[in-house]
Amino acid sequence: MSGAGIYRSGDQLEAVGALTFAAGARGNAITYAGWMHRGEGERAEIFGGGSAPGEDLLLFGAGLRTPLGSVVLVPSADARVYRNDDGVGQGYVGSAMIGLEVPSGGVTLIPAIRGRYGNVDVRSGSSSSFTGAEFSLSVRMGGRP
Repeated sequence: MSGAGIYRSGDQLEAVGALTFAAGARGNAITYAGWMHRGEGERAEIFGGGSAPGEDLLLFGAGLRTPLGSVVLVPSADARVYRNDDGVGQGYVGSAMIGLEVPSGGVTLIPAIRGRYGNVDVRSGSSSSFTGAEFSLSVRMGGRP
């Protein structure tokens, strides 16, 4: 790289697919999966330079959107698995979410809760697990689409 302060990734290959379909009389669902591979690259000199290991990312998930009376139920689940050639920083993350779309006047309120869990190898022979929850409230202007 001869003095350049940039990152040069290796060759990349990506594949992503999704399938949407009707779920019941008024609902719809989606499933998806993807894979990304990046070959060995070079790190920027500001990060110590040298080669950056090749890596792979696999992701998949599913979601549903179905009316329940005057609200819409929106659950989803996803998972990501990451590995790299040097074994550092790799691991997995999974999550599950449930939300509701609640029309209120000229807006739609969307409260949701998501749980996450995972494990990351922080260095060879040492890993760190995590579990957590997120609570959110989104506001979509204009009411129901």
